[in-house]
Amino acid sequence: LKAIPDPKEVVNVPGFDGNGAVIPTKISNAGKIIGYIGGAIPHASTYSYDMDARGFIIDSDGTGFVDLLRSDQQSNWPFDINNDEVIVGAFLPKGNYTTYYLPAYAYIFDEQSGFKDIHPSNAFYSIAQHITNSGIILGEYGVSASSGSIACIFAGGSVIKLIDSPDFSETEVQCANDEIAIISGLNGTIYTFYKYTFASSLLTKLFSMSGYAKFLAINNAGLAVGYSEE
Repeated sequence: LKAIPDPKEVVNVPGFDGNGAVIPTKISNAGKIIGYIGGAIPHASTYSYDMDARGFIIDSDGTGFVDLLRSDQQSNWPFDINNDEVIVGAFLPKGNYTTYYLPAYAYIFDEQSGFKDIHPSNAFYSIAQHITNSGIILGEYGVSASSGSIACIFAGGSVIKLIDSPDFSETEVQCANDEIAIISGLNGTIYTFYKYTFASSLLTKLFSMSGYAKFLAINNAGLAVGYSEE
């Protein structure tokens, strides 16, 4: 790997006081950056050192800052933005939490329509992680504080399970492009990976492997990148 040269531009995010970190999560084709300042991650332990995270949007030239944290939220994490600049993520409502894990709530946001809670009514937590350019929203939810994640599509106030099998303790959307998503299912220490095709709703098994594995991104040609720890 070659050394990364000095960046052409450094974007200063308003509100960052040097505590914690600024975590960028995505940049749109139009140059909109989304991310959050400091804080734990959704569904983290309540024993985390800091449960506060402030989501934001900012242009790549450092202008156009938008604070995504609402007055009734303790934390806000944006995770994806599509070509229409629609954002999906998760938020933590303000409150006193006694469960070991925090109950994140999935949301969708755009500057024209505003903020919308898309948390399923039967879920303890939900996280919207991906949105395609056609508006398909993918992520995960859990029915209790300690239950495993369930990979899903968020649709009209409800969810569509992407893998409906008792064989897996948890399922996860690994990555997605405009045509397919890569989904994983965990059984013990064995990960099984599937391709989910949006147009046909067809789930196709790809392969299984032992040890932790993660796909981080996939392009529109269907080439995915990731890593494994066998």
